[in-house]
Amino acid sequence: RRDMVHCADWQDFLVSDSAQLILEDSVTWKLEPGSTVTLVGPECLLKISPYSEVKFGYNSKLVLKNGARISANNFKFTSLDSNGTWDGIYIEDNANDTILNCTIENAYNGINISGGNSFFDPYSTQITGCTFPAVVGVLTNDKN
Repeated sequence: RRDMVHCADWQDFLVSDSAQLILEDSVTWKLEPGSTVTLVGPECLLKISPYSEVKFGYNSKLVLKNGARISANNFKFTSLDSNGTWDGIYIEDNANDTILNCTIENAYNGINISGGNSFFDPYSTQITGCTFPAVVGVLTNDKN
């Protein structure tokens, strides 16, 4: 189906080298249990259009490293199984991330922000208007 991406054959998925992963037009992206989607590098972007969703299998996670960015507005991050949990979203290092009016549900870690070189780095992560139903941990900031 055009409106669904199912990563059944990909246990781990790496996006790097200035690639952009764009979810458009109310698409649903399903990740199998234990999957890790990793974006690496300052030119990498995961852009999620409104009314789309990512459904994570048990212990699956999204990792953004070395300046990789996420831009999501009015979007849903949830579990494949309504009774299950997924790991969470990990934003490592400095980036300009935007997560607005999103729902992050049934996650063990929700959003975990770590790293960064300095308090004065010209980067920001904006998380506004989001809801976190059935999330164990919401935000962690572990500055080095």
